[in-house]
Amino acid sequence: MERESLFLTRLFVELAFIARNQGILALEENPHDKNYRNPFFHLGKDMVMDGYDPDYIREVMENINKTLAYHLTAKITCLKHLGLCLLSSGLIALLAGTLSLYLRTYSGENIAVIVPVVLMVLVSAFCLMGLFCLFFLPLYLKDQQHRQLSLQKQIMAGIFSLQAGDSYNAIMRLQLSFLSREDMRSLLEQPMLEMDDEENLSSSQKKEYEVIQQTLRKEITNWHMV
Repeated sequence: MERESLFLTRLFVELAFIARNQGILALEENPHDKNYRNPFFHLGKDMVMDGYDPDYIREVMENINKTLAYHLTAKITCLKHLGLCLLSSGLIALLAGTLSLYLRTYSGENIAVIVPVVLMVLVSAFCLMGLFCLFFLPLYLKDQQHRQLSLQKQIMAGIFSLQAGDSYNAIMRLQLSFLSREDMRSLLEQPMLEMDDEENLSSSQKKEYEVIQQTLRKEITNWHMV
């Protein structure tokens, strides 16, 4: 999902607003996370609404996080081993082919031009695949791993804050720590919440809604100064 961290920040503040005004069970009817297909988020949210013990929820979500990190690390290790094997095979083939061509040339044999060309193509293919698996693909996977684990940490922080009954201001400050400066600027360009029934809110809820917007602007200004 594009700019998922930004979406999560807005979503958790909205959920805190709903939980504060309608109760924790009202989160089940929230329409804005129905199409958000992150099972890690929905698992945490469901356990909170089902009343599971906070320590149990933390243990389950941390175990999932550790398992994901382990599998991604294992995949990167396998790719590096494969890349090393391919690169070694290419270099060995290069040495063996060069030695064979030298000996045949030294003995006076006529060698077709296509032979060294084919040899170089095969060696180059092995070496390129080896370098790709040894360096470039692991770097890409590490970047994906960092993004995924960062998102899961953000989700865990939001879920634990909701369960603890933290205010939307506290949740907002915590969520902002996961955002880039570009995402923070985007928050100022759109409403923090997208309440479908905003016109049905009470005057106190509307006032609270405005306070969220003002607090958001102040917090983002402070973050940019930092």
